[in-house]
Amino acid sequence: MLLWEPPSLDARIANQSGLLSIMNSCDSSQMSFLNRYIGGYPDLVFKIVLDAKMKSEARDMLDHNNISG
Repeated sequence: MLLWEPPSLDARIANQSGLLSIMNSCDSSQMSFLNRYIGGYPDLVFKIVLDAKMKSEARDMLDHNNISG
């Protein structure tokens, strides 16, 4: 898996910060990759579980910060 942050060529692009994740095969999944390597690097990958009551608020916060999945 490659994680790449595009360079900020101007202020507009800097304000639209983002991160691209690219797999080396079209039939690979990011979850299978992470599950395979988490054993060797337990502090590198972690899962955050939110209470169901927080779902709406969390989505609003992510949307406010232009984060989508």
